[in-house]
Amino acid sequence: MNLSNMAPLHIGPVVVDPPVLQAPMAGYTNFAFRQVVREYGGAGLQATEMVSARAFAWLDEHDAEHPERLWGVRDEPRPLAVQMWTMIPKHWRRSVLDWPTNTA
Repeated sequence: MNLSNMAPLHIGPVVVDPPVLQAPMAGYTNFAFRQVVREYGGAGLQATEMVSARAFAWLDEHDAEHPERLWGVRDEPRPLAVQMWTMIPKHWRRSVLDWPTNTA
C-alpha cells in the first residue's frame, strides 16, 4: 500500500499525515522507539507511554529530570499523543497547563 496516495486523517483540528497511528505500548514507546519509527518512514501520530499526572507535576515542582518515557517530548514533531492518568483533578490540571504547546 502506498501511503502517499492516502488522504490525511483529520481528528478535529489535528491533521494526521500519513494516516497511520502508532499504538501506545507500555515499556516500548519511549523516545528511542519513537525515533526509530520516524527513521523507518514514521507514523502520522505517535504516542508516549502512559504517564502519571501526579508524578509529572511533582517532577516539575522539584526541578527533577523526567523519566525516559518523557525524554524528547518537548522537541518532538507534532502531533504527538500523550496518555496521562490521575484520580486527583488538581494534578491533571497542573500537568495539562504546564504541558508544552509547541506545534512545530
